[in-house]
Amino acid sequence: MQIILFILFLLLACVFLWYYRFEKNTGLPVAVIIALFCLKVFAGTLNLYIHFYEFVSNDIGFFYWQAFNELKEMRHDPRHFFYEWLFNWGDIRDGFNFASPRCNVFWKDLGVLIHTKYMTLATIISCGHQYVNVVIYNLPFFIGQLLLYKAFYRQQPEKKWLFVIVIFLVPSVLFWCSGIHKDGWVLTAFGLIFYSLSHWIRLRNSKYLLALTGGLFLLFIVRYFYFIALLPLLILWIFSRTRKYVPAYYAGALLVSVTLFFNIHRVLPAVNPMKMVQSRQTEFLGLIGYSDMKTPRLENNFTSYMQHFPTALNHVFLRPSFKWSDPLKYQISAIDNYLVLLLLISLLIFVKRKNFRNGLLLSSFLFAVSMYLFIGYTIPNCGALVRYKSEFTVLLLAAAAGLSEFPSLYRKLNSRLPGSE
Repeated sequence: MQIILFILFLLLACVFLWYYRFEKNTGLPVAVIIALFCLKVFAGTLNLYIHFYEFVSNDIGFFYWQAFNELKEMRHDPRHFFYEWLFNWGDIRDGFNFASPRCNVFWKDLGVLIHTKYMTLATIISCGHQYVNVVIYNLPFFIGQLLLYKAFYRQQPEKKWLFVIVIFLVPSVLFWCSGIHKDGWVLTAFGLIFYSLSHWIRLRNSKYLLALTGGLFLLFIVRYFYFIALLPLLILWIFSRTRKYVPAYYAGALLVSVTLFFNIHRVLPAVNPMKMVQSRQTEFLGLIGYSDMKTPRLENNFTSYMQHFPTALNHVFLRPSFKWSDPLKYQISAIDNYLVLLLLISLLIFVKRKNFRNGLLLSSFLFAVSMYLFIGYTIPNCGALVRYKSEFTVLLLAAAAGLSEFPSLYRKLNSRLPGSE
């Protein structure tokens, strides 16, 4: 029965993508769009199978069984169940009392609550079949990823196949951002934000401003630290769009940001970004797994961050490293990491100065690099590191592709691949 429902829902999702013309403004045939979606669903299915095959306890299973248990209440009191599902979002007063420690907890829990409620909805629609849930989750995930592609494609349509490769086809991104995790919501938020802002800057249409607000809110509740890091870069993008020396503004903003990161607590003791990063690392250090990388503990001072900077770079760019003694999944992850690094270096070698006037490319590149460093400093487990950096690998490679120029490569891709214009 599950196989029949899975095929049925996959077909319905493909018809939805075809009927609403999601290939519009992509430069791609609808067959390619549907093929990319089906590939994403396959990766999500593989992700689900591996998680339940290898791990007795995992995040996907936790959310699924929580939703499944909540659905038991629907049999006894469906009216109360749907009322709670629609209107119970916690004590909203805690979310606006920014002086209270419970404020951060409220917004963090709200992201978990939205993920749980969507799981409940998916479980109802799928009649409790977990693999059908993969299709239901990946439809919004794919739309968000497609919006991210459109944002970059509109800037440089001649690089469309390169953007397809780096946004949709990198194995680690495909695997982790297609699973029933919050990583898919993060990538969806990125798509909404970058697509909406690029169009709002150009057209000043209120619908894009509304979509931008929705994307920012989604990112805030799913990963609020990412929101804090991204917002200044978006403001800088808007501010510098009509300026002549765009790179100078970004360089100045970067210098100010680094200075504030290490010194703002001297002026405002309640605001301590170093402490936030240190606290995040402490949380992860309590979850030591098989692939522990022996990450040194950060201290709340400039010297500690500088001392551990090479370690953070090593972890986020060079780990996992390939070892014949490691399990197959770590060997595959290591090969994927080496390929990503090789592609990134190749793109950066051919960076062109003329592309540094593009706010989308600069903002996404700096944001991805800063989040890579944040992950390198805080996550001590190699398996978790691969997962958490996957959504930033998309931004990093897409931005690097936009900043670089491979004229001969673009011509070959556009002439040999289907749907070329």
